[in-house]
Amino acid sequence: MKDHDAHAGTIKKAMHLARIGRFRHALALFEKDARSMTGESPSAASYHALSLAVVRKQYHEALSLSLNAAKKEFYNPDIYNNIGKICLLMGRKDRAVRAFRKGLMLDKTHHGIIRQMKRLGIRRKPPLYFLHRGHIMNRLVGGIIYALRTVKGTSRGRLH
Repeated sequence: MKDHDAHAGTIKKAMHLARIGRFRHALALFEKDARSMTGESPSAASYHALSLAVVRKQYHEALSLSLNAAKKEFYNPDIYNNIGKICLLMGRKDRAVRAFRKGLMLDKTHHGIIRQMKRLGIRRKPPLYFLHRGHIMNRLVGGIIYALRTVKGTSRGRLH
């Protein structure tokens, strides 16, 4: 039991190090013990995966670990944040945005995801989402919505 508690403490510390961006140290702690508890904790597995991606550039393995974690703990926005970060490291902004949006559906106030979305400069979906952004109908409807919001004195929120 004592060994289990010490191991849990190590994993907790590794997760904290990954959260603050000290991935090399986090990875060393995650891999300290071959019987890593990351398999038992999906959240820990996702931080282990992010550390693997950042330090060793093992993107596909990291993404696989994170996606498995998301299957087990589909309600955890931190996991989707980590998936998004791994996708960005892979150069897959489209997949990253999907992961971030999934995380925001679970927690609209998740600071990490909001920070990533702002950094990426994510735009809203076009008004007619089934047409591409540059389609003339989207441009026309978008211009009308923008003009109406400006007249109403608000540039935020949906038009009701």
